[in-house]
Amino acid sequence: MALRVLVKGAVNLPAMDRGGTSDPYAKLIYSGKTFQTKTIKKALNPTWNESFEFTVKAPVPGDAALLIRVYDKDFIGKDELIGKVDLLLKEIKKQGYNIDGKYPLVDEDGKPTSGSISLAVQFDDPEREFGEDEADGAEGATEDGNEDEDDEDVEMDDEEDGGGETTTADGGRRRGRSRRRHAAAARKATRRKQRRDDMVTKFPDKELDFQVRVHIIEARRLVSKFQPLDPVVSVFVGNQSRQSRVVQDTDQPYWDEMFFFELKMKPVDIFDQMMRIHVDHSRTFRKNARIGLFELDLGTIYIEDDHAFVHKWLLLTNPAIASQDAKGFLKVSLVVLGPGDPAVQLPQLVMDDQVDIESNLLRPTGAQLQQGVLQVKVFRAEDVPRMDVGFFSGLKSLFTRRKEEIDLVDPYVEISFAGKKARTDYHKENANPEFNQKINLGIRVPSMCERIRVRIIDRDSGLGAINRDDIVGTRYIPLSHISVPGDEGFLPHFGPAYVNLYGAPRKFDITDEYDYLNEGKMEGAAYRGRVLLEIGTTIGPMKGTEPVETLTSDEMVQVVPFLRRRKFVVHAVFFGASMVSEKDGVVEFELSVGNYGNQLDGAAMLQPSTTQALTPTYNGNYYYYMSWNERKPCCRITCQWEDVTHRLEALSVLANTCGRLASGIKRVKELLDFEASAKQCASAVIQVLNVLLDDLAPQNTIQPPDRKSHTTTKLDLKLYEVRKAVMSAVIREATELRDNATDVGEALEKCDELLSRLKALVYEAQNSFPDIVIWMLSSKKRIAFVRIPAYKLLFSKRALARGNLCGECVTVNLKYHGKKGESAKSPQLPAQLRVKMWLGLAEDESDWNKSHELGSIAVFAETYENQSKMPLIGWKDAVGRPNWTGSLGKVSMPREAFKEPDGWTWGGAWDAVPPHSYSGNRDSDIDSFQDDIFEYQMRAPGVNWARSESTFGDVGGNINKEIENLENIEAPPNWQWIDSEWGVDINRAVDEEGWEYTVDDILSGYNPSERVYHLTRRRRWLRSRQKTTKDEKEAEKAQMKAFEMWEYARVFRAEAKYHFKARTFDMARRRRWIRKLVAGPSAGPAHFEFEHKKDIYIESPRMSLVFDQPYSYELRAYVYQARGIRSGDESGMSDAYCRVSFQHRSLQTRVISETVMPTWDETLVFDNLHLCEDPRQMLKNPPEVVVEIFDKDTIAKDDFLGRVGSPVFVHANAGVQPALQWYTIKHLSEESGQLLAAFHLIATSENPAIKMQQLPKPPQTREKKYIVPSGIRPEMQRYRIEMLTWGIRDMKRFQALTIGNPAVQLECCGEIKATEPIEDMKKNPNFQKSTLVFESIYLPKKKIYCPPLNIGVVDHRSFGRKPLVGLHCVRNLERYQYSSALSPPPMSTPKEAREKGKTFSPEAADEPVAVVAEIDPDKKDEEKFDWWSKYYASIGNASAALKVGDYSKYYEDRIQIYNSNLEDVDEFERLSDFLETFPLMRGNWQGENSRTI
Repeated sequence: MALRVLVKGAVNLPAMDRGGTSDPYAKLIYSGKTFQTKTIKKALNPTWNESFEFTVKAPVPGDAALLIRVYDKDFIGKDELIGKVDLLLKEIKKQGYNIDGKYPLVDEDGKPTSGSISLAVQFDDPEREFGEDEADGAEGATEDGNEDEDDEDVEMDDEEDGGGETTTADGGRRRGRSRRRHAAAARKATRRKQRRDDMVTKFPDKELDFQVRVHIIEARRLVSKFQPLDPVVSVFVGNQSRQSRVVQDTDQPYWDEMFFFELKMKPVDIFDQMMRIHVDHSRTFRKNARIGLFELDLGTIYIEDDHAFVHKWLLLTNPAIASQDAKGFLKVSLVVLGPGDPAVQLPQLVMDDQVDIESNLLRPTGAQLQQGVLQVKVFRAEDVPRMDVGFFSGLKSLFTRRKEEIDLVDPYVEISFAGKKARTDYHKENANPEFNQKINLGIRVPSMCERIRVRIIDRDSGLGAINRDDIVGTRYIPLSHISVPGDEGFLPHFGPAYVNLYGAPRKFDITDEYDYLNEGKMEGAAYRGRVLLEIGTTIGPMKGTEPVETLTSDEMVQVVPFLRRRKFVVHAVFFGASMVSEKDGVVEFELSVGNYGNQLDGAAMLQPSTTQALTPTYNGNYYYYMSWNERKPCCRITCQWEDVTHRLEALSVLANTCGRLASGIKRVKELLDFEASAKQCASAVIQVLNVLLDDLAPQNTIQPPDRKSHTTTKLDLKLYEVRKAVMSAVIREATELRDNATDVGEALEKCDELLSRLKALVYEAQNSFPDIVIWMLSSKKRIAFVRIPAYKLLFSKRALARGNLCGECVTVNLKYHGKKGESAKSPQLPAQLRVKMWLGLAEDESDWNKSHELGSIAVFAETYENQSKMPLIGWKDAVGRPNWTGSLGKVSMPREAFKEPDGWTWGGAWDAVPPHSYSGNRDSDIDSFQDDIFEYQMRAPGVNWARSESTFGDVGGNINKEIENLENIEAPPNWQWIDSEWGVDINRAVDEEGWEYTVDDILSGYNPSERVYHLTRRRRWLRSRQKTTKDEKEAEKAQMKAFEMWEYARVFRAEAKYHFKARTFDMARRRRWIRKLVAGPSAGPAHFEFEHKKDIYIESPRMSLVFDQPYSYELRAYVYQARGIRSGDESGMSDAYCRVSFQHRSLQTRVISETVMPTWDETLVFDNLHLCEDPRQMLKNPPEVVVEIFDKDTIAKDDFLGRVGSPVFVHANAGVQPALQWYTIKHLSEESGQLLAAFHLIATSENPAIKMQQLPKPPQTREKKYIVPSGIRPEMQRYRIEMLTWGIRDMKRFQALTIGNPAVQLECCGEIKATEPIEDMKKNPNFQKSTLVFESIYLPKKKIYCPPLNIGVVDHRSFGRKPLVGLHCVRNLERYQYSSALSPPPMSTPKEAREKGKTFSPEAADEPVAVVAEIDPDKKDEEKFDWWSKYYASIGNASAALKVGDYSKYYEDRIQIYNSNLEDVDEFERLSDFLETFPLMRGNWQGENSRTI
């Protein structure tokens, strides 16, 4: 066999040299042999026209490929790769053994370049029959693309022949084509049979061992009348079967499970053996539960390359249904291995819709996929961010008189689906291009591909490596959101509507560390523009259709009604920011929607969208917080978008309905957990169903699209019909359930099913309103963010259609963007916000203004008075900045320059006020506080640290010369030290001595690793103190008056950290002045204009929500115990403690050593809490407590084990106490145990919603710690625990040594019992004495509080070492609990039963029982009745019972008859109740070292 290649040339190669050219040559590689073309100097469109020939040896591997590499010849250094392309030989065979075309080049990372190479390849295969297509279908299965390609080839032959049938009427032409199709199919069948015969003859005619491997990967587009689907896969090979796990509530399940079948048969039989793969709905295995199936014989698999189908899609059909329509697609790998066959290495899974998966389809004979065309109309794009640095534009402005405003982006849109892609033309230097083009992609209907990828790409034409097209943003449109499969479904349709793109924060540099976010593989953090699209689908081949067409004028006009904009307003009030991670710089928060409110990019008009820049305040324990006191900063954004409120309201209705139903189900489950009465549970279920039916009533639920008030699309109408059909079915079933339900458990299961069906409707593909984004900024850098969908904040006059967060004070957790946010090395929250938000039309803004009953919105003009300290003179005019500026100090803003905005008037004179960051003493209202101070050392280059003197200061680097050593620091007045001495904080990113290093503490950040060039280092010292008196109000007022509103810093800088007490080296100070503004009847947007560098600078006034007096509360956190937490140490245990954070305060529990089920039994008291929130809203959306669990390490940093976020318990009735609940502990997205706790917020001052409560007495103390009080802690009962330890099996080595003398340790509630060690595991792995008994142990009465049981294995080694080598945690002991209620009833005679007036019947018995009855002496006849009499009486066989007498007259006991094996009866637990196997784990739980041993 030979492979001949003609390398013609290349076009549009990227320039790799500085002169804007390249010296390209091509290199061809196959099977270790290499050819190379000549080098064409200084060319981007080289022409080679060189031919090469490779020898190909049989058999050809399935992954054999021809590799083409294009390099730039460099005379100094290594040649640079310009681009590459790989051609698989099997793809060349599929295309008729001859290809001639232009192939795009990709770079080393697989990203497309601008270049392409022209090749002609001929593959001569002697096994190939003349005119036969290489479509290795199978008997009963056809590889997709091949049969259709045969049809197309036949049609082309007919047209090219020009004689015979081609000139007859249509019927004759069709008959000619049909004959050619049958001839091609016959040739394929003949070739398949020949290959099968050849394979069979290579084996001896006797029984041999074969192995069949089936890898079930995933399924897509499953179609069934059952909704929601719980699919399960069953595989049958011969008389063997395997079944996958059940994936619930999805029509796109993912399994990734491997099955093995061992067969011993003759080769001729194994090749005819059938494999059947069924996909069923798991909730019932009736015949009509079948979704689809696929069948093929094993010979079909064996004759493939490597005897395998790898990552193939199976088209599922249902033979029980007359139509052969596709019922879904299943992705599998199938392997058949015979004696001596090497095992195939399955490639890594590629979870990407953009690979050509439709050409990888196997389908049964007769099943058809229709050809179709996916049409995507691309009208325009908006807000495309700048992608180029603009270096040359800057040079051009130097030589011209005018400065040109150029959009430094050359965008085009790329549409990709099912491995096919096409793109529009690019528009040079245009951030808002109009494309007006239609992209046509050939598809198969139905398609197993799920997502359409939409990308905006910036075309680059720079030099060298910069010459790569950059991805601006990516958005995936799920096909399941714009189409519905099945007979009552519809083809994909979308729009016209805008598609919003998200990605990395905008950064206009050559390199961007977050550019991978633009690829759509992770959650995008920032708005990156939008595209106006319309998607449609037509049935039929794509012949004669161009991939890219220009839209007609009629098509352009049709989209105009969808471009109308309306004015929207976004409001936010920031009540608090806690757990702030950024402590080395000033911090502010930014509110944005699209480009509106974005302060750093300058792409939109300046608006009051940020809070004041403040330095975070240390909370005395661990975290930092933002102090805003009684003036809560407000942000307001006005923006214009399309009116899609009808879509967002429908989404809110569905989301709120699902939320209310889920809350009701949760309440019922809590009643069951707390063992409420059956009447209470039944009443709660009825209430849940009544609320659901009320929500689905016509006046409350979604409304039909109104074409008069909104522009509607075809998808709007179709989606409404689908939603109404599902909701009508839910109403019908919920009504029937309410009227006929008899069992609470079954009713709950049905409610869960209804909830799943409604949740499947909560999506909106045509939501063109961008998400609202809150950013945390530090030193003008974006640190963390949170994205909130617009429908959750949208105001509506209909209560159920209003967003569930609209106008509500809620807790949101920010997260880092990019990989840092998903890294286990960054477990800390960037910040937690307590914020109130509102979104709505400008005409509805009055609703927002009415929502602040306990606070008032105040608008202030703000400026800062600046002064510098001059030697010998003192404080005078500022140096380096104007005397009056804004907070950043860049623009001069004297008080007289502020002019009243139109419609606004001044509400008073200018007044000096405390700075935003002032909150009095940071230890006010706190009984205990942890002081911190930083030790600084500086050295000259080349000097050792030992010669450096230490100085002490704060985190901002402000040195306090009064402190010479730590021992001389005295506790403040009214305080006393708790710790005997200062200790170094090593629980941070520091070295083992607590040091962190930097070149300069002003210009750069700190690093835990020392370098030669580091000149400064610091470490943090901590010491706790306790308050002796609580009267500090007068001291605070005196301090506030003393500093006269000034705040000080070393020098004036935008990122300077200010403090209130002047220090020796402070050379700058500033004071804040404000003046109130009052809005008139015709008030418009308020802003002030100032002259700045011959330009106009616009400043927005500050807005605040002002409270007269905060409300006082006390929080009590009852932390009882945890179970199943992660193992922090290699021993498999943890030294666990909890850090509880609420608002700006945090406290810690004690450390429980060497356990994974710690019991803390502590009450943490947060007293003197001052919250400025409406108490009525607090009842509805209470603040959230964060509990973080750590493993204490004495040397290294404490390991993070997980986090719990829970709303506190707030009740209007002062006497109601909270109940302990189990909360799931999360580590990133994984579950890592459960925490038993409760959190009670108690009002200590009068407020309109919550009665002032008399504080309960402090709980009892243990080790100077409050314990959980009685009434909240579980009620205990004495139990006896017995465990039969039979033996240990399959133990792996620990620390390179075998397990020789293991023993089992049983731990429960802090008590430990251990077996005697096994003397020799090799000789006898069983225990001599196998019973472990806790004679008396106290456990909770309620089942919900049932504690965990730890089963540990320790190995007894020399020198007294006993390492823990394995661990298993039994989380729930309820299933092992023995109850007297399970024992059989006492024996009784019919006479005793008659005396008690009871009649026994098997139907009334809860469980089958055996009763030995005593016979009446007067009627006793032992000869008359036997066992068969009882049997016939039990089954109700009257005729047989008469033959042996009337048994029922004398006996009432019966036999329970089962129609199946006892192993299949649930109450007998499959006869496995005697012994149970517990798998042992070792190492960090689910970490790098975790494994089952």
